[in-house]
Amino acid sequence: MNLYTELIEKNFNTKKDLTAILDPENSFTYQDLNKITSSLCWSFKEIGLNKNDKIILFLKNNIYFVFSYLSIIRSAMTVVPINWMYREHEFAYVLEQIKPKAIITSKDSIRMIQNSFNYVSEYVNDKSPLPIIILTENRENQFLTLKELIKKNYHKENYHTDDIDSDTVSTIAFTNAEDSYYKGAMLTHKNIFTNVEVTGRYLRLDTNDKVLAVLPLFHCFGATTSLFSPLFYGSTVFINQKFNPIDTCRIIENQKITIFPAVPTMYALILGYKDAKNHNLKSVRIWISGGAKMPPPIQIKFEKLINYHIREGYGLTEASPCASFNPLDKPRKIGSIGEILDVFQARIVDSNDKVLPRYKEGELILKGPCVMKGYLNFKEATEKVLKNGWLHTGDVGYMDEDNYVFLTGRLRKMFIVGGFNIYPEELKKLFLLHPEIIDVTFESKPDLVYGEIIKAKVYVKKDSNLDINKIYKFCRKNIAIYKIPKEIEIIREIISI
Repeated sequence: MNLYTELIEKNFNTKKDLTAILDPENSFTYQDLNKITSSLCWSFKEIGLNKNDKIILFLKNNIYFVFSYLSIIRSAMTVVPINWMYREHEFAYVLEQIKPKAIITSKDSIRMIQNSFNYVSEYVNDKSPLPIIILTENRENQFLTLKELIKKNYHKENYHTDDIDSDTVSTIAFTNAEDSYYKGAMLTHKNIFTNVEVTGRYLRLDTNDKVLAVLPLFHCFGATTSLFSPLFYGSTVFINQKFNPIDTCRIIENQKITIFPAVPTMYALILGYKDAKNHNLKSVRIWISGGAKMPPPIQIKFEKLINYHIREGYGLTEASPCASFNPLDKPRKIGSIGEILDVFQARIVDSNDKVLPRYKEGELILKGPCVMKGYLNFKEATEKVLKNGWLHTGDVGYMDEDNYVFLTGRLRKMFIVGGFNIYPEELKKLFLLHPEIIDVTFESKPDLVYGEIIKAKVYVKKDSNLDINKIYKFCRKNIAIYKIPKEIEIIREIISI
């Protein structure tokens, strides 16, 4: 089995001439995708990339992200998609965990990546060779480019996709930094394909659908709902690099988008766009919300705008990721993440894993073929969340008489800001890189647009000249922008640690 075979090569003759990928400037058929990935697979081998090598993908949403991801899995290598907002220390941690053979990125990220090498002891001490760096299309000094690699073998015979065991790791996706260390969830070809199939089946995707990929594709939610499921079912994917409510409404109207996967913050920002009501958005047949709990006031207002329902779902990286959805053939329930997808078993349990009756709150646990293989390099953490094959999600809720799940809280210490998970212990570790910061604590406030916003209390030495502006400057250099607290309070005192 190979995920690429399932996504592209199955039923290839029936969809090869259909449009697979679009962006504002380009259009590619399924046949184009097959030729481009074939060429890249040959070129990857020629530069020394081989089966089971780990390749970091550090890109925004664009056609090269798609070409790279598909080519890596087609070559039976492991893809490691990383949040492109990461800064030097965050990226250096990933390098230490992954030990990649190559990094695929854009010209804009080169300096940050090269600086991050200085924080990895194996590179500093010449114990490991530096990864091969491949840029997208803008040549910079000695670096290879994807554009050149595609052109080089474009007319070579079709690459024979590597057939591998279905339990081979396809993707390593970083998540769960509750203890301050992000962990790479190892997702197999079978994990992802099973999730792709069931997600598309619940959405009833077909060749008439056009899906807007505005969610970040480095995240499992975006990759599955906006890219892989549509490709498997022969749909068209329109790739947009970054969310903007004005552009989004224009794209939906002009491209006649039929499926819109998003996070609640995106719906809130569209509501804040005063001309949204003047756009024709009626082509969309499914408005999907996930990544964070949808605030009922936002859902009700948006449904009035579109005169249609939003279908909320739920997932987590460790489940590859989609795990529940408000089904199309049944009433949707505001405040519910819907029914558990039929490839999973689900229970609501107490702290002793005893199954609880309906309407009784407990932890949601899941079992099934989409559950990850484990966390890379973190055996104890794996054993903590995977018990007897059951994935302990850390999310608290209850199930009603119709098997709909309602989430009411979470056991993991984290904030969800605009659909991004932020872990206070990991954030604290980054703040403490500053020599004048003694300690830092975080709290969150509810926010209708972003779900939560973070406030930091920063404890500094009495004689420190740190001020708010200097702390924010430090944050922008060392911390991914979405993790930076909205509010910072400085406390000038010595505390006991």
